[in-house]
Amino acid sequence: MSAESGLPPERSIARKFLGVVLPPLVVLVVVVTGWESASRAGLLHPVLYPPPSQVAAAFGRLLTDSTFYSDYWLTIRQIVAGYALGITVGFLLGSLFTLLPRVRVIFYPYLIAFQALPKVVLAPLFIVWLGFGPSSKIAMALAISFFPVLINTMLGLSLVDEDRLRLMRALRATDWEIFWKLKLPAATPNIFAGLKTGLTLAVFGTIAAELVGSTAGVGTQIKTYDGLIRVDYVIALVLSLGIFGLLVYLGMERLDRKITFWSKEATRGA
Repeated sequence: MSAESGLPPERSIARKFLGVVLPPLVVLVVVVTGWESASRAGLLHPVLYPPPSQVAAAFGRLLTDSTFYSDYWLTIRQIVAGYALGITVGFLLGSLFTLLPRVRVIFYPYLIAFQALPKVVLAPLFIVWLGFGPSSKIAMALAISFFPVLINTMLGLSLVDEDRLRLMRALRATDWEIFWKLKLPAATPNIFAGLKTGLTLAVFGTIAAELVGSTAGVGTQIKTYDGLIRVDYVIALVLSLGIFGLLVYLGMERLDRKITFWSKEATRGA
């Protein structure tokens, strides 16, 4: 029997499929079918709005092209490197600003001003400073992904139960013990929210930098096919990035549920 619903495992899986998986699949089928039908009926321009069947064929041809794999792998490496650096910087700064309010007063306004900038304008600067190679793309991913982690880390570390905090201080716990054993576990759900937001931004930042200036990568292929007005290939490349982002996001969502299960149980209990 399922612990959550009291149903047999088979019925529980079927219920979850009907409630979670089936609705998005229905929407996808409706959109694809409508798009394909409109294209075949001549309601959409076949060059500007290629039918899904043509996009699927383009995707299949990409999968047989060795250049696609080398460019795709390069872009993924840049996303992962920039994202890893971004979440590290965001977490460390968020923790530092929470533990040292005076440091936050000095530097936080500058970070707010930096965050207010449209990040796309930074891509040309990073390319001038760091060149057309991976460094400028990693820097772009870092610059655009760190802030959500910083904000959510600060928020999570500040949302500490006052009774538990007073108890630990009464037990003469050190600041480090309070941070490690009380504040950090309490902040974990918020930190994961920042991690998931930062992931999507890291993908956007990397591709934006590749579109501005790069000699390789998925962004370069998108720019090339866009210049050739091969919209079917452009859509196929965008979908390939979407698939990667979705898989990583779902993996992080699963990790979030496993690590912060106590938070979900407390929410249901409330």
